[in-house]
Amino acid sequence: MTGLQLPVALVVACFVALGPAPSVAADPKPEVDIRSEDGRVVVATDQIRSYDWATHTLTLAPEVREKLAASIGKDPQAISGILFAVHVGGKVVYKGRFTSLVSSRSIATPIIVVDAQAGDLKLGMDQLRIKLGYPTAEFFKGEDPRADKRIREALVAGDKLAEAELSHTEWLAKALREMATIKPGMTRADLLNVFQEEGGLSTRTQRRYVYRGSLYIKVDVTFEAVGVPGDKLAEAPKDKITKISKPLLESSIID
Repeated sequence: MTGLQLPVALVVACFVALGPAPSVAADPKPEVDIRSEDGRVVVATDQIRSYDWATHTLTLAPEVREKLAASIGKDPQAISGILFAVHVGGKVVYKGRFTSLVSSRSIATPIIVVDAQAGDLKLGMDQLRIKLGYPTAEFFKGEDPRADKRIREALVAGDKLAEAELSHTEWLAKALREMATIKPGMTRADLLNVFQEEGGLSTRTQRRYVYRGSLYIKVDVTFEAVGVPGDKLAEAPKDKITKISKPLLESSIID
């Protein structure tokens, strides 16, 4: 016994009547930022270049740390500590205090010493470190809130976690997201922001490239020549990508 056969026209009509499924907007990625007691953002997520999980050190965009230190330094409350809160997705995860090396008062919360570079030569000029207690960790009371998983998950989602702190799975996910930004229609110059040339045979319109983050991840790319299209050898930055393969694994090739 054969199954019920519907006329093709009826099947098409059903799909037309139903129409495409409504699109559902993706939830925005939760963002990490630092805010003042009144909710004002003092270190925005786009000002955080990276976060070292082992030391809870933030590397910030140029001049962000200096401007924050200058602002805190003018506030007389810096001696006793100025309240801040670490937020994820607009919600408070934990609170602490900004302070300065000139302060002689003890603080029992997480703290950020905005001018710590004067006492820690290993701390870069664009870095802030969230520590426990001031002047030493012996003055801290309570449980360490800095390792809250919501913070780590948001840092990973926003590609903010320092490379050394990423697990293999997290690193690979980040690499795939970065490689996926290169698409047909973009130029050779765009491609070279993420990949570099691989050794081996190639032409102007076809070449294998290697991911800048690993010598073993590669893609095959086909181009349309732009400008002097008759020249089969000279690669041009404006050559247009017409096809890019899925990433593949291969040992490094050296000419």
